[in-house]
Amino acid sequence: MSHTADNHDEMACLSIVHLSEFKEAAISYIAGFVAQMGTKQLICAACCIALGSRKGYTSSNFIQLKDRGNLFKPTSSVIRVCKETEKCIQRMVLATDGKLPQCIGLSDAIAVSVLGYLGSSDIFTELQSHVLESAVDDNHIFQLIKIIVKCHCEVRFYHLGKETTDKIGGTKIRKKLSKLILFKSQ
Repeated sequence: MSHTADNHDEMACLSIVHLSEFKEAAISYIAGFVAQMGTKQLICAACCIALGSRKGYTSSNFIQLKDRGNLFKPTSSVIRVCKETEKCIQRMVLATDGKLPQCIGLSDAIAVSVLGYLGSSDIFTELQSHVLESAVDDNHIFQLIKIIVKCHCEVRFYHLGKETTDKIGGTKIRKKLSKLILFKSQ
């Protein structure tokens, strides 16, 4: 097989990833947790506000449904970064046939990919004047995207690890038949 055919197959694999409505709702919900994790890593108050708040408004219907008053609501930019990160993770899982990757710096590589895709787009528009106040090598928008991607990867890799552990361990008898075991005093 030629090198161009390999590139064509790889590009076809990259374009396959599509997020269903269910996944988008779940990602928007996870994005609130990711944004809350990100605020703990930031010092800049303007950047923390750009991630979201408990009192803010969100365009996600699922978050509005789940909110009972104290849910951290991410901004649309955070949700957008999380969706792009999820697409990168899905492409990675497709490329490895569902196995966990065994490399160091994977979240950094995903962050570079997401930055390449979203870096020049209209993301975190509320921080445009804030970015002009900072040094050239201290771009807060890029730092925010990296933090969001790394936090999202941490959550997703934990979940992928749990799924893999469950597959390896098989079904636990105690978990499956807990009431029966308790009634028989075993």
